[in-house]
Amino acid sequence: MNSSAVPGFDLDNFYSVDVKAFTDVLSSLEQRIPKDAEPQDDAFLQELTAAIHRSRVDCRVAEKAIGNNPQLLKEAQEQFRARISPYFDQSWFMHRARTKPRGYPGDYETLTGIYDGKTKSTGLGGYLDLYFLRSDLAEAVRTRLKAVQKFIVKEVLNRTERVSILNVASGPGREYDASFRLIDDSVHLTCIDTDESALEHLRAEAATGKPGELDLTCVVYNALKTTSSERNRDQFGTPDIIYSVGLCDYIPDRYLVKILAGWRDTVGTDGIVYVAFKDALNYHGAEYQWHVDWHFYERTEEDVRELYRQAGYNVDALEVARDKTRIIMNFVARGAALAQGVRVDQAERVRGPHIRFDRSPSADPAKSRVAE
Repeated sequence: MNSSAVPGFDLDNFYSVDVKAFTDVLSSLEQRIPKDAEPQDDAFLQELTAAIHRSRVDCRVAEKAIGNNPQLLKEAQEQFRARISPYFDQSWFMHRARTKPRGYPGDYETLTGIYDGKTKSTGLGGYLDLYFLRSDLAEAVRTRLKAVQKFIVKEVLNRTERVSILNVASGPGREYDASFRLIDDSVHLTCIDTDESALEHLRAEAATGKPGELDLTCVVYNALKTTSSERNRDQFGTPDIIYSVGLCDYIPDRYLVKILAGWRDTVGTDGIVYVAFKDALNYHGAEYQWHVDWHFYERTEEDVRELYRQAGYNVDALEVARDKTRIIMNFVARGAALAQGVRVDQAERVRGPHIRFDRSPSADPAKSRVAE
């Protein structure tokens, strides 16, 4: 890779100056932090945080300069990660987010670690763990979980009949804790995921829950197949609530429009479709796409509303709730929002950060958690 590949931007200088300045800080911290030290909120963490924040700005500048050249961007990110990996791989979370041992980012073990909020490494690796767990998106993942749990419990308690719920791409199902178990007798829950280990983990956790026995069905199933309401109902009946948190950030626009339309046409009378998205305007994606290999589609609220419009929803009737981080957007469609609209089978590409930067996530959807 040579600097001439990016007119007006010196990639060689990026590596020799910006990246070296970052690795120099990491090397210094590695030498000064005892190998067996437990991470703390101290000067070491402050120094590490400042260095990562400077680096993510440098990475975003490089990304914008590279522009509409996905292959060059991928090579630049891979070379960047190779230079920082001797340090970042000391962190359980950073190493896992880079190597994706289950084949996709955000697997159930990683999410469980984020929900638990406990570091798993010592020394420099422990401080990188702590940074990861305190990052904006990690906090947003935890508040996203609390939000969907609160929503479902409240919705079930407001209904007089037994509620059928379909959780698409359930992962570890950490929302089904003691608070959720208060509504055991009122719910039939179906969880689908392509990762059988995630479903086994979910079953095991549900079996230890109190006070009642959760009416739970777990199915290994590809979320990309949920585009057809007829097939959905054949497989899962007519759910009162379909919800998915996290999955849709990894689905390209053209597939996501069809999935949203399929969910809309699957829920029963008085049904609800609840979907969580990340707002690209309120987090710094570079530290996920450069420092680790965790790619997702960067969308704004406007982008997501356009996808719902193309899927036939009445976007004026959509409910949108934000979490305290302002990163998570919880879209709730019910009643008038589910009214039959104009169906667009082939989604237009919406304008979002992934378009403004003239790139799409490097992750192939066929290799993501929704692929079989």
